Amino acid sequence: MNKDISGMLSEWEYDPAAVIARVITSETGKKFIQLRLDLGIFQMHLDGRPDGSRPRGYTSILQYYQTQQSTSRGIFGLNGDDCSELQQEAQQYYYRYLAEFKLDDFDAVIRDTNHNLEMFDFVSKYAESEDMAWEFLQYKPYVLMMQARAKAELASKGDAFDQACLAIMDGLELIWAFWDNQGEPEMKVDSYEVEVLTNLLEKYLNNKPHTRIDDLREELDYAVSVENFEKAAELRDQLKALQAQLV
Repeated sequence: MNKDISGMLSEWEYDPAAVIARVITSETGKKFIQLRLDLGIFQMHLDGRPDGSRPRGYTSILQYYQTQQSTSRGIFGLNGDDCSELQQEAQQYYYRYLAEFKLDDFDAVIRDTNHNLEMFDFVSKYAESEDMAWEFLQYKPYVLMMQARAKAELASKGDAFDQACLAIMDGLELIWAFWDNQGEPEMKVDSYEVEVLTNLLEKYLNNKPHTRIDDLREELDYAVSVENFEKAAELRDQLKALQAQLV
């Protein structure tokens, strides 16, 4: 058996400026996600833990520690070794949701970012020190950004531009709240994640198609501005009826 993977790497060129991923089917018919990195290829399972393992019989190491906490009769805490295990798992999910985003599998991105966000909150509550907790929490804005992007992309594929914009705004509000809680309000403007989501929101707003609802809102605003309240009431009724049809 030839263990040298040089041929495989040369056939799949690496680009440091891009995320390069694909889904492959093994000889047994099982599908895997592959992510091309500078020194090789990561291969990950599509579901469950990315490496396909069941640590200590659980679906994830996070689930294991959550079970330990829920069944503990004493004081529960996460020490350095515990946090190292959790951090390793978080990194696996990070690599997979990067690949999933590249592959437009936005439902999977939402699933995997939820896993890491749940882990961050768990570690923040039970880590033995604030420094240990910060090793996880420092990445929370990035994960929130990726989840907001995935939700927005998913909505925009169905031409639901309003929902896409709302997903981005929800993400921004969560990131702003995070930096407020950290006592760093300046990061609400200066952070990379806020910049990315703000630019994305602007893109959706500029590309959003003009609808009959938009026309009615503009006519309603004008009617109110010129104090034509009879016309405004008529337009308001039309607007409510049209919005009700979309629910």
